[in-house]
Amino acid sequence: MSVSAEWVQLGKGKKGIPVYYRKKEIYTMQWENDSINISECMIAAANYGGPIALTRDPRKLLRFRGTDPRQYIFVFSSSGKRISKFEWQPQSNGSLLYMGWTEEETLICVTEDARVYVFDIFGKQLLQFSLLDDIKNVGILKVKHWENGLAILTKDFTVHVVADLNSPSCEEFAPLNVPKEYDDEKEIGMCVLTPQVSAHGDLEIIVSVPQHSSIFIVTEKQCLDVALENGPFPKIAPSPSGDAIATFNESGCLWVVKSDFTENHAEFDTQSKNPPSQIAWCGEDSVCLYWEPDQINNREGNVSLLLMIGPNGDYSTFTYDSPIHLVTENDGVRVITNDTCEFLQRVPDANFDIFKIGSLTPSAMLYDAYIEFEKKNASSIRNIRAIKAKLPGAVKSCLEAAVNEFDASLQKSLLRAASYGKSFCEDFDHSEFVSTCKMLRVMNAIRDPSIGIPVTLEQYRRLTPAVIIDRLINRMQHLLAYRICNYLKIKPNNVLVHWACSKILSNEDDNIILDSVDTKLNECEGVPFSIVASTAYSVGKKNLAIQLLEREERASEQVPLLLNMGETKNALRKAIVSGETDLVYLVLLHMKSKMEVSNFFSIINEKGFRVARNLLVTYCKEQDIDFLKMFYHALDKSNEAAAMQVFESFSKDMQDQKKLLLQAKDLFNKKKEYQVDSKVCEEQIKLLQLQKELDQQAGREIFVGLSLSDTIYQCIMNGIKAAKKLKNEFKVPDKRYWWIRIAALAKLGKWNKLEKFSKKKSPIGFRPFVEACLNQGNTIEALKYIPKVTDSWEKVELYVELLRFKEAIEIAYQEKDVGMLRWIKSKSTNPKTKQTIDDLINKL
Repeated sequence: MSVSAEWVQLGKGKKGIPVYYRKKEIYTMQWENDSINISECMIAAANYGGPIALTRDPRKLLRFRGTDPRQYIFVFSSSGKRISKFEWQPQSNGSLLYMGWTEEETLICVTEDARVYVFDIFGKQLLQFSLLDDIKNVGILKVKHWENGLAILTKDFTVHVVADLNSPSCEEFAPLNVPKEYDDEKEIGMCVLTPQVSAHGDLEIIVSVPQHSSIFIVTEKQCLDVALENGPFPKIAPSPSGDAIATFNESGCLWVVKSDFTENHAEFDTQSKNPPSQIAWCGEDSVCLYWEPDQINNREGNVSLLLMIGPNGDYSTFTYDSPIHLVTENDGVRVITNDTCEFLQRVPDANFDIFKIGSLTPSAMLYDAYIEFEKKNASSIRNIRAIKAKLPGAVKSCLEAAVNEFDASLQKSLLRAASYGKSFCEDFDHSEFVSTCKMLRVMNAIRDPSIGIPVTLEQYRRLTPAVIIDRLINRMQHLLAYRICNYLKIKPNNVLVHWACSKILSNEDDNIILDSVDTKLNECEGVPFSIVASTAYSVGKKNLAIQLLEREERASEQVPLLLNMGETKNALRKAIVSGETDLVYLVLLHMKSKMEVSNFFSIINEKGFRVARNLLVTYCKEQDIDFLKMFYHALDKSNEAAAMQVFESFSKDMQDQKKLLLQAKDLFNKKKEYQVDSKVCEEQIKLLQLQKELDQQAGREIFVGLSLSDTIYQCIMNGIKAAKKLKNEFKVPDKRYWWIRIAALAKLGKWNKLEKFSKKKSPIGFRPFVEACLNQGNTIEALKYIPKVTDSWEKVELYVELLRFKEAIEIAYQEKDVGMLRWIKSKSTNPKTKQTIDDLINKL
C-alpha cells in the first residue's frame, strides 16, 4: 500500500501546495493486566513522549470492580508498560484534584485542601508543601501547571502562583474584577503563558469565567480585560510556541488568536453547543478538539469524535470506539486510547516530497531510482542522470525522511536510497550520513516498546541527547543510557553514578556492591565517588560509604562527607594531606563547635596533626584568645599560655592588664628557663603602676599603655622630673637614654639645654644631635655639632646633606682621600665645585 494512502489533506498551505497530515499507530498499549479505562481515570501525560500517570477519578461515580478498594497512581510509558504503582491515601493525602508533569518528569499532585505533592517517576515523594490558608479556606476552582510552576484560581476568583517548585513560595497575582457568583456546572477556561513566550516577558495567566464575556490577562501587577464580547470561553489552549491561543466559546465557535489578542488568526463554527472535553494543538498550525461519546449525538453509541481544524477553516474528523486523551507536542499531538498510542502530525516536507503521488522532486526520483536498482532495472541510472546536479540535496532529503519515519523497514529503504545516491556524489559530506544513522539508531532504541519514548526528529533535536540520557537514567534504564553515551561519545559519568547509587539501595552484600561499583566507575575518569558514598551513608551503610570515599580523588568532596559521618580524624587527615588550608580550617571549626573540648584537644595533639595545631593557633590568635589559652593549659604548655596572657593584656585597660600580667608571671615561673620572661612581666606591672602615678601628676591620661622609652620621652616633653628615676629604676642603657633625651629636647626647641647636654661625654657620639636638629628643620643648630663628629666620612655626609660643599671638600682634602672627593663631586651639580675637586685630586 502506498505510504501516502493514509494521509489526510487539510487545506492548502503557502503557494497553494496541499497540506497533509498523517496519523500513525506507534504502540499497542501493554496495560491490559491493569484494566485501564481512560474514561474512568484522571490522566496526566508528559510531552516529548513522556510518561502517563493515571488514577481513579475521585470526581466520578464508578462501579467497584476487583477486591482492592485502595486508590493507586499508576505510571506508564507511552507504550503502556507499567513503570510504577504507588498508593494514594485520600484520608491522609487529601482528595486528588489535579495531576501534571514537570519538565524534569516529576509528577505534581494538587489536592482539594490546597496541598501539593511532587513524586518522581517511581512514586518516591520528593516534595510536599501547603498553599496559603486563604486558598484552602476559599477553595480551588482551576489548576494549571507549566515546566516547573503552578497557577491556582480560587473560588473568589483570585489567582495564586507558585513560580518555582524547587523553592515553593505562593504569591497572589492581581485580582479579577468580576462578580463572585457563578454557575458551578459551567467550566472555566484557563492557561499559562510563561515569560519566555509571553508578549511582555511576564508570567501571564489567561482566564475566562462564565459570568463574563471577555478574557482576562492576569500578571503579578495587573489584571487586563481584553474587552471581548464573544465569550465566555470554557476551553483555552496556547500553542506550543506560545504565539497563538485557541479558544472555544459557548456558541460552539473555535477562535484562534494571537497570544496578546491583537490579531485574529482563524474562526470555525463547530455547530456544537457542548464544549469539547479537550482542546489541543497539533504542532503550530492546526487545533484538535475531542468530544466524549456522551457529549455528541451519534447513532453508533460509544463513539468519540476528534475534530482537527486547519488555519484556513479546513477540517478533518476521526472517530474512536474508546475514550482518548490528547497530548500536545511541539510538532504534533499524541493520541492515547485504551488500546493504542498514536501520533497525529503534519507530514514533514521531506517525506511529502518523496511519497506524494506523482512527485517528481529530486528526492522522489532518487528513491524511485533506488527501488529500480533493487529490481536490477536499467532505468535507475536514467533517473540518477536526470537529477545529477541536485543529487546532494536529494540525498539529504532521504536522510531526513528516514528519521521522520517510525516504520523500521521504511527507514532502511530511505537510508539505502540515500546511500545509493551519495555514491554518485563527488563531494558529499559522508559524516552527515553517519550522524543521521547514529541519531536514528538512538531514536529507535528509545522508541522500542520496552522503553516507550516515541520522540520525533524535532523533539529529539529540542531535547538533546543529554536530556534523553537523563530521562533514561530516571527510568532506571542504565544499560541503554550507558550504551548511548558510548555510541555518541558522551561521558557516561552521570549514568554510572546514578547506577551505582541504585546499586547501593539493593539488598546485595556490601562487598559485592563495592567490587562492582569500583570496577565500573574506574572505567571513566573523574567519576565522583562522593555522591555514591553519600547515598550509602544515607541508607545506613557507613562502612561501605567510608570505603567508597577512599576512592574519591578530590579532598574537597571527601572531607565534608567524612565530617557528616562522624569520621573526624579521617577528615582532618585527608584535609592535611590535600594541602588545602581552607579544608583544614573547615574540619577544625567543625570539631570546635561539635566536640567536647577535652576530646578536641586530645585529637589535635596526636602525632601527624602539627599543621592543624599551627593553623588552630593562628586562627585563635585572631578570633578566640580564650579558647587558645584553654588549649595551651590542656596541653600543659604554660609558656605559650603565659605568652597569650601577655598578648591579650595589650588590648585591655590597666586593671585587666595588670591581672593578666600577674597570671603570665606565675605561668612563666613554673619553668626555670622562662624566669627572664617572668621578670619582664614583673617590670611591666611596675611600669604600669608608675605610669598611673605619672598620669596623676600630669592631670590627664598620657602615660598608661606606653612603652618604657615613650614614657621617658613624655616625661621630658611634659616637664615631669621622673626621666632619670625611670632610667635608674629600669636600668635603661645610657645610649638609649641619650637618644630619647636628645629627641625630646630638639622637639621642644630647647637648643640651649641641648647644647649644654652635648658638653657631657656622649656615649652615642654627636651625629644624633645633628639629626635631631635637622628633623626639626634647624640647620644652624645642626652646624654646631658637625665639627664634634669624630668620623670624617660622617662629617662629610652631614655637610653634603646641608649643601656645605666647601667644608666637606676641606675635610676630604685634609684626609687626602680621593674616593671621598669623588663622592662629593657626584653629589654636586655646581660646575665650579666640580672643577675645584678635580684640581685638588690632581694635586694629590
